[in-house]
Amino acid sequence: MSYVVLARKYRPKRFEEVVGQEPIAQTLRNAIDSGRVAHAYLFTGPRGVGKTSMARILAMALNCQSSNGPTTEPCGTCASCEGIFIGEDVDVREIDGASNNGVEDVRTLRDNAIYHPAHSRYKVYIIDEVHMLSKGAFNALLKTLEEPPEHVKFIFATTEPHKLPETIHSRCQRFDFRNISTDDIVKRLTQICKAEDVKADDDALRRLARRARGGMRDSQSLLDQIIAFSPEAVTDVALDFVLGTTFNNEIDALFEAFRAGEAAAALRVVHQLIVEGQNLTEFLGQLTEALRTLMILKACGTDDKLLDEPAERIKALAISVDAFSMDNILYMLQVVAEADRKVRTSVEKRIVVESAMVKLASMEDLKPLAEILAELKSLGVEAAAPRRVETPKPSRSPGTPPRPRRAQPKGRAPEPPTEAVEMPVETPAPTRHEVTATGELGDIQKAWPRLLALLKKKHQRSVAAFLQEAQATALEDDTLTLTFAPGFAFHREQLAETERLQLVAGCVEEVMGRRLRIKLADADDGPGENSQGKASPKSSTPTRRGAAKPKDPAVQRAVEMFGGRVMDDES
Repeated sequence: MSYVVLARKYRPKRFEEVVGQEPIAQTLRNAIDSGRVAHAYLFTGPRGVGKTSMARILAMALNCQSSNGPTTEPCGTCASCEGIFIGEDVDVREIDGASNNGVEDVRTLRDNAIYHPAHSRYKVYIIDEVHMLSKGAFNALLKTLEEPPEHVKFIFATTEPHKLPETIHSRCQRFDFRNISTDDIVKRLTQICKAEDVKADDDALRRLARRARGGMRDSQSLLDQIIAFSPEAVTDVALDFVLGTTFNNEIDALFEAFRAGEAAAALRVVHQLIVEGQNLTEFLGQLTEALRTLMILKACGTDDKLLDEPAERIKALAISVDAFSMDNILYMLQVVAEADRKVRTSVEKRIVVESAMVKLASMEDLKPLAEILAELKSLGVEAAAPRRVETPKPSRSPGTPPRPRRAQPKGRAPEPPTEAVEMPVETPAPTRHEVTATGELGDIQKAWPRLLALLKKKHQRSVAAFLQEAQATALEDDTLTLTFAPGFAFHREQLAETERLQLVAGCVEEVMGRRLRIKLADADDGPGENSQGKASPKSSTPTRRGAAKPKDPAVQRAVEMFGGRVMDDES
């Protein structure tokens, strides 16, 4: 008899043997016991997690000849159970949706469904990879799927349920199969090794199970390959041969280079991998897993169920945890993931990996942006960008001849136009948000950053930006005066809206524990709008003191909008 691979030899025959899918198995057993078996089921989930096996077990439970009716405990030995298990029963048809995806295939199925089963209670159609059916095939199946003959059951299996029409979803009971945990895979592989009389330690099987990434069939196929290489025991040498070399030593050397900031040491590690002919994609994958372990260790500590590495490996990686901040670890994950993506498509794989390692060896200790801004504010430092001072062009009414240019003296070059001049702007010593008062007003000034943070937390970043340019300057009775620096009349106008003022007043009450009325004022022009939203007699954007009022309406509007002053107005 020809050899049967482990994935087929140890395929489950009972509901309780399907590893990791206990809720689904229990639901199907309850449906059989209560006589509520649906006419159509949809099994979805990743590959190798038990969808087709569960479909066969359900078909065996419905047609087992050792009982007078459907049973939750199929015998597995009768002619019907054996035929279904090996896929040769005439009443249980397993159809590959990828190769039988046409309208004619579905019509043939529909025409045959009306005939009673040959020797079983039910005709069961198991369509694997059902999402591969064409649109016409789905449409041809709809009526039969909605109202099939009493002796017909449909079981669909797919890894991509989103590709199925909603009309199919609505006619089926859907069960989502999940990835199988590493512990469950290890337990099952241990049972298989004992049955095959093969020695294997837990660390080796755990490494194999992690490589399967939640698929039982994948883990059994890998185990089959390893046993073929090493029939007596599952060893590290066999695992390295089948799964690829373990790069733990190289990863530890890289982490040491990253801690010390030595790019040369990191490049030497990559060079050694190239010389040995190692798979760079596999190396980056293991480096990503090591960085994930660092992230979990940093966030949760060593005693956490999220860690999926052997105990000795966790201890080795724990040495590097204190050397990196969480922001550094996340940055390294981002760089390695980007390098892994590029390596898969790039011709110069070595350069991609080397540049990523140099980047990580050259990184500085990262700090959150909010922490940096807080430190700058505590030092009284504020960023100020140079302003471009625009001299407004003199406007003239239509029909007015242009003003003649002044004659230039002979021998002197003409003066260049001065429409836009770059002028250095002196940045005065910052005074906003500094604590300059005592008592309750001083407390409000100290709590100003908390107030801005609260507004941002409430998703009111625009209000926080307007309020950033104001300072609490006076507190009289229940009225708090907020003064804006010169040139920020626009911020005061935006903040003067009633809803925004009420929002600010509510945040002040939440921070200070006291309800206050808010009054807005300009540093150079006195108070503006109050908390009731009433405008002050002054214009919201007056011209600066000492500046002549422009004659042209357009220039006046520009001055009022931008808070500027007119240097020369000739209409």
